[in-house]
Amino acid sequence: MGILCCRNVNLEKYENAQSPEPNPKLENRQHRRGDKRRSEKRSSGPSITFAAYTQGGRPEQQPSQDEMLAIHKLGGDPWMHLFAVFDGHGEFGGEVSMFLKRNFPAVLLNERDFPTKPVLALKDTCVKVNNMLKTTGLDICLSGSTGCVCLIIRNTLYTCNVGDSRAIAGVGLSELPRAVQLTTDHTASNPKEKQRILQARGRVIKKRIYTADSNLPGLIPSRSFGDSMGCRAGVVCQPDVCVYSISAEYRFLAVMSDGVWENVQPAHIAKHVVLSDTLTSAAREIVKDAERTVHVGNKYRDDMTAVLVEFHGFGEDVKAEALAEEAEMMKDPNDRVAFAISICQELIAQGVHPEDAPDAIMGLTVQQRQQVIEAVGSGHQTEQPGAVQGVGSMGLTTSSPNSASDTDSSTGSDGVGRSRKPWYKSWLGGNGDE
Repeated sequence: MGILCCRNVNLEKYENAQSPEPNPKLENRQHRRGDKRRSEKRSSGPSITFAAYTQGGRPEQQPSQDEMLAIHKLGGDPWMHLFAVFDGHGEFGGEVSMFLKRNFPAVLLNERDFPTKPVLALKDTCVKVNNMLKTTGLDICLSGSTGCVCLIIRNTLYTCNVGDSRAIAGVGLSELPRAVQLTTDHTASNPKEKQRILQARGRVIKKRIYTADSNLPGLIPSRSFGDSMGCRAGVVCQPDVCVYSISAEYRFLAVMSDGVWENVQPAHIAKHVVLSDTLTSAAREIVKDAERTVHVGNKYRDDMTAVLVEFHGFGEDVKAEALAEEAEMMKDPNDRVAFAISICQELIAQGVHPEDAPDAIMGLTVQQRQQVIEAVGSGHQTEQPGAVQGVGSMGLTTSSPNSASDTDSSTGSDGVGRSRKPWYKSWLGGNGDE
């Protein structure tokens, strides 16, 4: 059984849920419902709806090594969202993809160039997360993961791709949008990637990558996280980052592992999104469509994950509306403090260290800042899920919402070896000295 989740602007989530079976007789009715769903969403201004479905290719033998990430209102910002698919491979590929899922958002939010310079921040995050992975003690000699990350900031889409997972968009105002590939696959089948591998003294045999002096690692992706053996053959973790403006023609975004896009035509993906009664059922049917192709063709049973994001009402003046909403919220000083507290709490819940959360809030007086500091500091004395606090035996973070913190609330380390000044002084501009 796969895992199904759906979230919308109300942040509702469903796990291990069953979506309704499709009925061909209802196809026209579903199409009309899809049109109505889009028109209803667009009437209330720019928004997104998203859903995901994942299942293992060989669940009777091993758990799925795919991990998906969907964060609505990243860092508490109502105009910023993060979606990703991490496809692990090798003996410990599942642990690698889980590590990326848990730590990528927190590292990105802590980047000094984020969110003012998203392209640079995404590139640096990939390198930093990969360096962190090397220090976990996890055996990544022949294990790793690809990663396809999509960041939405207001009406701009940033794709950050490492490996052969893929993102496509449904574009066009016609009844059935055309599918446009947004990312470039990093494999030896790509002439530029093959040339880069050969220049790094790697070898390519039957589309697989090997070192110059061994028959390992035999990788298909030419870029990945981990895979220390592959690094000797030119395999790198540096991503390709592309920028797209989300116009009114953009209908949906699909982020998929190769187990899906290799087995479902892009046009069929667009058809599922448009004709399905809900985005949830569309995600499920796309994966089931891939599963049917594998079964009929007696192909390799790979893990399959699809994350779908539907755009509603984009192409309007998103920035003006956002600024007006924020200005209205900030009129009352008490509202300003409450807003700052809520943003900090969401940041911490998503893995940001309590001392870094205040950096996201600007325009507060010293008195207002102190109020927020006291409110946030008194309620978060524990380690946060997803943050890089400690490393367990498998190299994954071991913190939990109810576990006691090993770090003092005012001073300590960020989990990757850097000393921290007291977070309340960080906010107020102090140097952290007693």
